[in-house]
Amino acid sequence: MKVKCFYGDNLPDALIKVKAELGSDAVIVKINKQRKGGLLGFFKPPVVEVIAAVDDKQHRYLASDKPDFRPEQILKEDSVSSQITELKSLIEEQISLKQPQNQVYPNCFKNLFENLLANNVHEKLAREIIDRALHEVKQPLWDDPAAVKEVVLGIISQYVSKFQREPAGERGRIALIGPTGVGKTTTIAKLASIFSVLDEKKVALITIDTFRIAAVDQLKTYADIISIPMEVAHTPRELGLLLEKHEDKEMVLIDTAGRSPYNKLEIAKTKGFLDACPGVEVYLVLSAATNQKDMVETLNGYSHFPITNVIFTKLDETRNYGSVLNIMNEYKQGVAYITTGQNVPNDIEVPAPEKIANLILQGSDNFERPSGKSAFNG
Repeated sequence: MKVKCFYGDNLPDALIKVKAELGSDAVIVKINKQRKGGLLGFFKPPVVEVIAAVDDKQHRYLASDKPDFRPEQILKEDSVSSQITELKSLIEEQISLKQPQNQVYPNCFKNLFENLLANNVHEKLAREIIDRALHEVKQPLWDDPAAVKEVVLGIISQYVSKFQREPAGERGRIALIGPTGVGKTTTIAKLASIFSVLDEKKVALITIDTFRIAAVDQLKTYADIISIPMEVAHTPRELGLLLEKHEDKEMVLIDTAGRSPYNKLEIAKTKGFLDACPGVEVYLVLSAATNQKDMVETLNGYSHFPITNVIFTKLDETRNYGSVLNIMNEYKQGVAYITTGQNVPNDIEVPAPEKIANLILQGSDNFERPSGKSAFNG
C-alpha cells in the first residue's frame, strides 16, 4: 500500500497530480485546506491537500485484510459519510471558483472549456463537464485533441439523454404553449404536415388563439393545404367537445395564444383550457435565439403547467447553443424537437443527443439544416 500527500492550488490541480503518480485506482483518503508554512504563508490563499492511497495489488485499501500502513490511517466506518459530505462540498466549491484556466486544465481540456463558455454554457456546468472528462481520459491521451473531444461530446450527450423524453408516438394530443414570437403556429404546421402527409396519420388541428389578429386564418391556410380539419375553441368546454369529436384522429395538435411570462392572468386562462382536458401533453416552445435570462423568466412564468417537453425553435437565428444545455440541466427538461428555419414541413427534427452535444460544443461549425421525413429519424 502506498500513501502519499499531494498539494495543489485547487482540487482539480491536486487530483491531476494524484492521477499522474498513483493512477486511476488511487483512493482518496482525506482532503484538507491548508495554508503554506511560514509567516508569508499566512497572507497567501490556502492550498488543497489530498491524501491518497493505492494498493500495489490493485485492491482498495478499505477491503485489504493486511494493510501495510498504520491502522489509524484507515477511515472508520462511521466517518465515511462525513468524509463524502466534505469531499462533495470541496468539489462544489472548487468548481464554482473562477481560477485562471491555464492553471487548471491541460491545453486540450482548456480549449474545450473555453469553447463551452463561448457558446454560453454556464461556467459551473462547463467545469463539471471538463472535470469529468479529465478523470475519464487516460493521461497518455491528454494531449490528443480528438480523444479528449470525443469524451467531452460523450459527457454532454449523457447530460442531454438524461432528461430526453420521447415525443408523442403513434397517438397523441399535444398543446404548444409559450410566449409571443417563438414560432408556435409555424411549428404546429410543420408537425401537422409531417404527421399527416409523410407519416400518413389522421390529424386534426385546434386553436384556442382567438386573440391574435389573423391567427385563425393562418392556421386554417395550413390546414387547407394539407387537407386536414381545423377547429376553433372559444371556451374550455368547447375544447373538450372538439377533442371528443376528433377521438378517431391519431394526432390532435392544439395551438395556443402567445402569452408574456409576466401576464399571469392570460397564462391562467390558457391553463384553464388545458386543465379541462386531461391527457393533453404540454410542450413549451422556446426560441434558441432568446437570451438566457428571458428563457428563465419564461420557464418560471409557465411553471404551473405540466410541461412534458420543450421545443427549441430558431436555431438558425443564433450560433450559441449553450442555453439549450443550461435549461435542460437546470429545469430537468427534455427536448422533443428543434426547428431550424421557416420552411414547412422541413426545418424541424427530433434531435439525437449527439446532435445537440455537437451544437453545444462547436456552435456554428456544426450547424446543418434537416429536411423532410429523414429529420424525424434522428
